[in-house]
Amino acid sequence: MKRISYQSILSLLVFCIFFIFKISAQPTLIGMTSSGGMGAGNIFSMFTGSTSVSSNYSLSIENQGARLFYTRLTEASNGKIYGLTAGGGGSASGVLFEYDTTSNQYTKKVDFDGSVKGASPLGSLIQASNGKLYGLSGHGGAFGYGVIFEYDAGTNTFIKKLDFDSTSMGSHPYGSFLQANNGKLYALTYDGGQYGRGTLFEYTIGSNTFSKKLDFNNIITGSNPPGDLIQAPNGKLYGLCQYGGANGFGVIFEYDINTNSYAKKWDFDGTTGRNPYGSPVLGANSKIYGLAAYGGLNGSGVLFEFDLNSFSYLDKFDFNSPVSGGNPISSLAKASNGLLYGFTYFGGVNSIGTFFKFDPSLSVFTKILDLNDAIGANCRSTPMQASNGKLYGVTTNGGIYGSGVLYQYNISNNNLIKKVDLNISAEGQSPFGSLFKATNDNLYGLTYAGGVSNMGVLFEFNPLSNTYAKKIDFTGLLNGQNPQGTLIQASNTKLYGMTSAGGDYSVGVLFEYDITSNTLTKKLDFKDTLGSYACGSLIQASNGKLYGMTYYGGLNAMGVLFEYDIITNTYVKKVDFNGALNGSSPANSLIQATNNKLYGMTQYGGTNNLGVLFEFDPATSIFSKKLDFNGSNGSTTSSSLLKAANGKLYGLTQSGGINNDGVLFEYDFVSNVYAKKFDFSSLASGRNPSATLYEASNGKMYGLTPYGGVNNKGVIFEYDPISNSVIKKLDFNGSNGGVPQQSNLIELPTCIGCIEIKENKLIYADYQLCPNPAMDIISVSGLTDEIQDIEIYNSEGKLVLEKEFLANNNQFLRNAEINISSLCIGLYIVAVNFKNSSITNNKLKLIKQ
Repeated sequence: MKRISYQSILSLLVFCIFFIFKISAQPTLIGMTSSGGMGAGNIFSMFTGSTSVSSNYSLSIENQGARLFYTRLTEASNGKIYGLTAGGGGSASGVLFEYDTTSNQYTKKVDFDGSVKGASPLGSLIQASNGKLYGLSGHGGAFGYGVIFEYDAGTNTFIKKLDFDSTSMGSHPYGSFLQANNGKLYALTYDGGQYGRGTLFEYTIGSNTFSKKLDFNNIITGSNPPGDLIQAPNGKLYGLCQYGGANGFGVIFEYDINTNSYAKKWDFDGTTGRNPYGSPVLGANSKIYGLAAYGGLNGSGVLFEFDLNSFSYLDKFDFNSPVSGGNPISSLAKASNGLLYGFTYFGGVNSIGTFFKFDPSLSVFTKILDLNDAIGANCRSTPMQASNGKLYGVTTNGGIYGSGVLYQYNISNNNLIKKVDLNISAEGQSPFGSLFKATNDNLYGLTYAGGVSNMGVLFEFNPLSNTYAKKIDFTGLLNGQNPQGTLIQASNTKLYGMTSAGGDYSVGVLFEYDITSNTLTKKLDFKDTLGSYACGSLIQASNGKLYGMTYYGGLNAMGVLFEYDIITNTYVKKVDFNGALNGSSPANSLIQATNNKLYGMTQYGGTNNLGVLFEFDPATSIFSKKLDFNGSNGSTTSSSLLKAANGKLYGLTQSGGINNDGVLFEYDFVSNVYAKKFDFSSLASGRNPSATLYEASNGKMYGLTPYGGVNNKGVIFEYDPISNSVIKKLDFNGSNGGVPQQSNLIELPTCIGCIEIKENKLIYADYQLCPNPAMDIISVSGLTDEIQDIEIYNSEGKLVLEKEFLANNNQFLRNAEINISSLCIGLYIVAVNFKNSSITNNKLKLIKQ
């Protein structure tokens, strides 16, 4: 077999000695988060005795930011454009960005992070008279209700100024500030306040003083104002409420900053429009214009005019969803040519919105174009005219990566151009599922999104060198898209996995990946009646066949359990889930217990529609519901069961239990006894665990939650089945990762890729395993040293079988046999340890048939 150079041995020896003596051979766990790190997810590792993680590799995102809602870009005095996104960024809580129209350079300037800086800014920035930018976040802050912040573009300094506290201030501002002619800032909150329906407030920059001026109360004043205020030439402020008023469809209101008086000016009636989402814009002749998202002649919304002198309301244009677009969930922008520009969120040729202009002097509406995914889709934001005369804005969806685009529109030639795709992640984004250690010692995983088509990737990761390599881009029709599970390696050494979408029927595929040739082959297209939307993983059972489940599809559209033969490429649906009787919507994977039966869980269905735990016998195809989740014992699980060393099964539920944050439970399949072992509590131990427990070589179990903990970005926890205690090991905070989705930890050997250290000698031994593949007995022969014991590890590096060979008349064996019939079908690593050799090339791969 291949020798390792002396230099390599020395370097690896140093590496191993460090871990053995410095870290005391603690088990090393490795896992993934779906966000955090550099924005797209993080591969991390930790020692079980530690309370911190090391970032092995962070997936990166260019042009970070996503989920753009009611925002309008702002051109600052430095000539740069600034904007806010409600999602994306290092903490997935939104970003503040800068865009240079000259160089077409997009730069993330600030990551919103939750409690410290706020989260999910939905509105826009304004540049105040002091030259600084001010804005609002819709969530986050000390109380979770949003913050007021200040940003200095010259020094790139962000300062949180105030935290909203709901009742006394209001909560969840959706809009932006207006600096009135008295120098003070005015804005609205969507809810909170005395009646829980929003507030109007004043903020003084110099003194950092907040003053609530009005509590919206539904019928009298309207409720839930979603946008911005404007100041008319008469000095009064005007705004819109989305709901409330006499008809419950929203109102137009007036507020006098001098007298602190409020007047409702118009009640939307449905027939001429209802439920405005945006803000009014000031036109000519003391008239304001706006958009109502619904109502009107066709029910698809209207463009309206309101005269501030006569207080008369006119429905100027009724949207007709398929033709002109429908449901404008934004505001109009007035350009230098006197025309008003805006977007619809739905409708048009592609049903994802339109871009239009309206001439208020002639009352003429013109659709400029139909949105499409390439140039942007579903726009909720408002255009802004820059000093170069062009309009700039962002879309909520669309673009190559589906996270929206920044566009430029030339009003002189009606040309709209996409300038920036947001959230570019060519190497992959949002890892789902877990890493899998293959026989080449590399780890393989899947991302849900990112890649060339933003449909996910299959990647390889070397944990010794921390090297990440994208191997396959999922592209939809040809090989599937959006995988949500974990890869497995079958006995033919190929990797197998599934996608939740794509393929011939757009509901997912089953694929095979050859790590040697880097070839991915679609083996099967899921189809509704045979199952669809596979979001778990496959398992190779002891009969050599693969088993898996789908979330939807089947006779009852509630998912299926299926069998796949890798030799004949034959798919057989074995079980149709049907709801009350046997569960519905399995979102996880099966495991095979020592009785050769398969066990799994469903997310819903059963007697209480909270999921079931079931047993399936692949030999007889008999399905048996073993347990109904009922809330107190857990509910709605999307994790898989763990077969522990004590012979029992352990699992997690996403909700239920005392705190409705999920539970950890034990199930004895021999006696059919279920025992809830632990109730999760959001802050103390995380909440909504969606991954699978992992039993490490120290006998303890480790898991992840996607939410909860100090930062509500999930935790790592440890469970000791002997003491029945759970310890929170770590809080994810964004920079070290966040929101691990259905991702469990796996254990790496103390020195993965290293040669074993026994004493302090450099002696080699060449030997062979026969037969290989094998079913029952393997023989180890060709030894040049005396054998002491044989250890067999599974593909995750866990010791599963060991046999010691004692001296016979002081003579150790040079040939040995070991019975492997108790092992499941799959790939294993055989390590032979010797009497005199301390460092040997002693690892061979074994295929168990």
